[in-house]
Amino acid sequence: MKNKFHLFHVLMVLPLIIVLITLPIFPDRIPAHYDAAGNINRWGSKYENLIYPAITILMGLFLEVMAKVAEKKEGGSANAKVMYYIGSGTLLLFNGMTVVFLYKAYFPAVGSTEVVDVDIFRVIFMMMGVLLIFMGNIMPKCKMNSTIGLRTKWSMANERSWFLNQRFGGVSFMLTGLLILLGNLLIFEGIGSFIFSMVCLLLDVVVSCVASYIIYKKTI
Repeated sequence: MKNKFHLFHVLMVLPLIIVLITLPIFPDRIPAHYDAAGNINRWGSKYENLIYPAITILMGLFLEVMAKVAEKKEGGSANAKVMYYIGSGTLLLFNGMTVVFLYKAYFPAVGSTEVVDVDIFRVIFMMMGVLLIFMGNIMPKCKMNSTIGLRTKWSMANERSWFLNQRFGGVSFMLTGLLILLGNLLIFEGIGSFIFSMVCLLLDVVVSCVASYIIYKKTI
């Protein structure tokens, strides 16, 4: 399983490498925060760019620990592989976010206006939609555990309920991810993108919980 983590570890440290390479070309003062409308409402030091790699590394360490727990205690190597793939997809999202944040910080800092404006909400949630589609595709491969998958007291009641719940959860994740991706690509932007995506995720949680109970009742 150790070899499986090579890509995972690259994705975990890549944002740090990118930031360290680009840091010398950044002005000392950069945009550090944006309001809901996408306007700069705080300026800060260029070294605040290191926050993104730090968060990515911490997230990677957490996911790696979860994968090792899955391998040793819950479900063996099958769940460890699933956790590895989910972790890699999550870190890839964090890598993309780092690039977007650096882009949004650099050009306003140097006073350039001849660039394509990037809607942070729109780009991030489009990437999240792709991640949900990916996660939904591999969710049915999860064996029963207390770490990953569609986990409710009903889905974990028996093996049959677990299997059917993961199949439903996988389809639900893929449909929600596709809806978020297309909605942000074609329609929503700015704060509307955030609200739309959050509503989609909330509806997915509600529908999955209701479906989990219905599936459980059919397996007893």
